[in-house]
Amino acid sequence: MESDEREEIWISASEINEFFYCPYAWWLKRTGIVSTDIESLNKGEVFHIHQQDKVKREQSYNHWSVISLIIGVLSLLAFIMLLMLK
Repeated sequence: MESDEREEIWISASEINEFFYCPYAWWLKRTGIVSTDIESLNKGEVFHIHQQDKVKREQSYNHWSVISLIIGVLSLLAFIMLLMLK
């Protein structure tokens, strides 16, 4: 095949999103392969549920980290202001 006869492959933004969610599922869909292995499909579903829970937990930790940082900075500023008033 000559270089000017190559078929262009387009990937949409939604396909990129699907790939980042699960590269294996994206590949299966792109190649047209339909999995009939119910056990593997169930394992994949359980895996994704655990991953989603993990992400939610980490987002919660990040939220509390930001709140703790803000409280720490405000406490430091209050302490500095008290020192300056003496």
